[in-house]
Amino acid sequence: MPSRKRQSTRYAGVVYVEAPALHAGGKERIYFIRYKRPGSSKLIEERLGRAAEGWTAAKARHERSLRILGKKPSNEERRERARAEKMRPSFKRLMKLYAETSTSRYIKGDLNRFERYLAGSLGDKTPEEVTNLDFDRIRLRLLKRGLSPQTVKHALSLALRLARFGVDRGLCAPLGFRPRLPRLDNEKVETLPPETLSRLVKVLREHENRNVSDALLLALYTGMRRGELFSLTWGDVDLDAGAVTLRHPKSGRTQRLPLNSAAVDLLRRRRPRGAAAENPVFESTHHGEGRRGLLRRDKAALEAIKRAAALPEGFRPFHGLRHVHASLLAGAGVPLYTVQRLLTHHSPTMTARYSHLADSALREASERLVNLIEEHARPPRAPRRAGKGA
Repeated sequence: MPSRKRQSTRYAGVVYVEAPALHAGGKERIYFIRYKRPGSSKLIEERLGRAAEGWTAAKARHERSLRILGKKPSNEERRERARAEKMRPSFKRLMKLYAETSTSRYIKGDLNRFERYLAGSLGDKTPEEVTNLDFDRIRLRLLKRGLSPQTVKHALSLALRLARFGVDRGLCAPLGFRPRLPRLDNEKVETLPPETLSRLVKVLREHENRNVSDALLLALYTGMRRGELFSLTWGDVDLDAGAVTLRHPKSGRTQRLPLNSAAVDLLRRRRPRGAAAENPVFESTHHGEGRRGLLRRDKAALEAIKRAAALPEGFRPFHGLRHVHASLLAGAGVPLYTVQRLLTHHSPTMTARYSHLADSALREASERLVNLIEEHARPPRAPRRAGKGA
């Protein structure tokens, strides 16, 4: 499109062109300014805007004066600043880049956590600009809102993760401090008394909703997490080898988990004839990667199961049965390293919460040693004396 001829105004350096009006018939003026910065011979011409946008020759003259004096940036300077801001490693930009490159199935939760808890305080800041005081203020603000220490720790840990991501990609310098995270008392172990566990197993084996009852039984038999159970497809199940493949587990690495005979029998009974590899083992509200939820009918069945089994108040069925699974293993004397491998814990410190349950097995083994020592320390029996007639 050919450029229109500039027409002068009564003010030096202020010109305009006639152009069709955008929202009405006829024409309107579009104002431009021409100027040179002090000490520069370069002539700058910049578009300001239309008369319909509020621009007049007098207003354009005032804007020209501000730009000559450097009190306002030129259009090119504004564009350069916008480009620099777009490339600036703010936490908001780091979150966007992190989400674009992440393969974690928890990324939606991270995005939601960032928007809810961090964007307002850290979004426009870079890791270099953040201080320990900023983290303290976020921590105290979220705790005062009634959020649990675990939730607050997740939020602050996400900020640390984003800062490390920026450093690893060469986008920013590392934090200049070590933030304080909330202390957690996460050593809670959910267990069930033998009579309650026996009652629950009976209820699960007889309940008509097999989708939720079988999922709970498999959680008890294997210790699998809820997300792992509802992510499971028949292609991940190898009944001949007695194993399942956990894809995108919490630890982040695909793992192969052995199945005991009870789990194999359950899955063999549950598997429909001609099931495709991509078909889910358990129905859920979501398919593919991401957090799984129970179907509405399954939620009602879950509540009915909890009532029928008289589960303790606050007992979380899926995660609680994972604890029960680990507690039974530890209490039976199974080495904690083996329990760690079966639970796919990334660190042994996660499994250490069950160490006290292994004390009884260790004590029993120690008592066996005492019996062995006493048996060996017992004086030998005197040989029987032969009779006179011998």
